[in-house]
Amino acid sequence: MTDEVTFTGQSRKTWRYWENKPLGMPGGFGGVYEAEGPDGSPMAVKVVKKQRPSGVLDDRLLHREIHIGQRVGESGGGMLLPAIDAADAGDALLLVMPRAQRALASGSMAEGEVVPALVDIATGLQELHSIGIIHRDLKPANVLRHNERWKLADFGIARDQEIGTQDPTFVGWGSFSYMAPELWELKSPTVKSDLYALGCLAFELLAGTPPFTGDQAALRAAHLTQAPPEASCSDIVLKNLIGRLLAKRPQDRPQDARAVLDRLSRVLVARSPVQESIARGLGAHAIERARSDSERSLAEAAEDARRQQAAQAKADLREIMNDALSDLRAVEPDAALEERGTAGNSFAAVSSFSLTAGEVRLRVDLWEGMTTSQPVPGDTMVLAGCVVITNPSYSKELNSANVVYEQVGDRLVWQIYKFRSSMVPPDRYTFGPYGRTHGLRHGGFLDPQQRYFMLHPALHVWSKTVETLTAETLLELFKEAVDLRPPDPRTGLW
Repeated sequence: MTDEVTFTGQSRKTWRYWENKPLGMPGGFGGVYEAEGPDGSPMAVKVVKKQRPSGVLDDRLLHREIHIGQRVGESGGGMLLPAIDAADAGDALLLVMPRAQRALASGSMAEGEVVPALVDIATGLQELHSIGIIHRDLKPANVLRHNERWKLADFGIARDQEIGTQDPTFVGWGSFSYMAPELWELKSPTVKSDLYALGCLAFELLAGTPPFTGDQAALRAAHLTQAPPEASCSDIVLKNLIGRLLAKRPQDRPQDARAVLDRLSRVLVARSPVQESIARGLGAHAIERARSDSERSLAEAAEDARRQQAAQAKADLREIMNDALSDLRAVEPDAALEERGTAGNSFAAVSSFSLTAGEVRLRVDLWEGMTTSQPVPGDTMVLAGCVVITNPSYSKELNSANVVYEQVGDRLVWQIYKFRSSMVPPDRYTFGPYGRTHGLRHGGFLDPQQRYFMLHPALHVWSKTVETLTAETLLELFKEAVDLRPPDPRTGLW
């Protein structure tokens, strides 16, 4: 069995490649091998397998690189290295490309060599963007040395802007270390996305590693929320340019590749002390802005996560309340459940779920958007509230328990907290009715000191019990509402 493979491309030319002569490491979308043209000229063949762990890729997607290659070839761009022929081998797509000497990823680079390389790459991006194509996977492995210049290659997931934003093809695909923040958010790519990748690549050429490293989850968090480290270079104009390319917001990056080339033309140019000082000052402002943007992004991400968790909390509680209603109707067909949206009271903004049967009512008030005034160690609380009960025998409302949506193990669940006076006489107990279980008012429950004792039990003026909130435990709370009686009129005790 020979390792040589011969095939005829769409151009009707015959090509051959050798499976035992790979060029570099296999990529996520295929391997590349040494090849020869009909006249014996050195070429490369990229083999793109159709079968993937997630299934067989659509032929329309596989042939995208051929279409992109035709567009690029017709454009005459000197810094682009597209496929020049192709063949469908049934289980794989074969793409013929000029053979490069090496990839940018296969060698380190001195600072003096970085600027010429970036000029080549930015020129390639300008050529690509000028014909309406976004690369979307710019990284060192896709920048190849050919005819003594660095050229862009591998357009397998490039986006033809003529297709428009309706085409969801390859959304979110790319190399994680170079993906712009907006791509992590599954937004449509733009030329600014390629410029962000250029910033990551430039940083790596100088530092030896991309600005952010780690697994997929760590990279997502870093690209979205962390300020990038300063590029390790002596030229302040280059350092400032890389910082701007790595801006979180697309509008803060250079306008296009041409603007990048304009900035690169000013790198390594002799500057007066005043100019150098101004450049360094501007760079310091840019670093501070990047740090501020990072803090804002981190806060926005945390707030978004909190909103999503709060929405999940209400959805879970709604399900529990409906299950309890169904069980209650087995004994009282006229039982009802009412949900009220957010409204203000003297303590907080609340929303509520009211479960009624006859004149007995149980209401769960949720303190939305409220938390402890300062962080409490070990606290995973997302949302909290109180359970208020009343019946004809006790027309006042009694806060009988608290409910908390918090992490238990690896899941978020609703829990019931009940408190009871402990270690103090009745006249010194201010957290609720003395002599029976109860919930805490908003101010008490969210007090950092009281919350600390809830999470880290110790001798305190109250003791507590905790159980999971389910339809069954909610019915037990409703039974408390049914059985509720006033305290002893002589002693005031329950």
